[in-house]
Amino acid sequence: MKINVSLSTESIDSAIEELQAFAELLEEGTEQVVEILTNKGAEVAQAAYGDFPVEAVPLSEGTTGTIIVAGDMPLIAEFGAGDATSPTGFENVPGEVYAGSYSEEHAKQYSTYGFWHFGGERYTEVPARHGLLDAKQYIMDNSTNVAREVFASD
Repeated sequence: MKINVSLSTESIDSAIEELQAFAELLEEGTEQVVEILTNKGAEVAQAAYGDFPVEAVPLSEGTTGTIIVAGDMPLIAEFGAGDATSPTGFENVPGEVYAGSYSEEHAKQYSTYGFWHFGGERYTEVPARHGLLDAKQYIMDNSTNVAREVFASD
């Protein structure tokens, strides 16, 4: 974008109008980029989670999208449990994630015995599905290309 300005009231007013129009296009484009990345990220997470419902939440403030995982145990779905606990990839996890961290807060079976019973079965681990980690990686890998596509069409 190039704006030419000369020292006249009309030229300065015209430049201000052009900048305001550009600011609106930039805001709309940014919202579109966030929406595309949030929706696609939710699809990527859903593919990893299977039966756990995943939802892309509408934008708040235009520059933030949220991917929500529902179900009984979304933290276990993401990070696994027992011997297969995998706490990688996130900066702001609620609490510590390590083998036995969930058990210590609940029935204490794994943290005490190294296994637990659920539905009549004995478990030592639940593999992590990393749906949100996959979504995060997708967004990081594709954000530049999505932004280029959105802003090239404006």
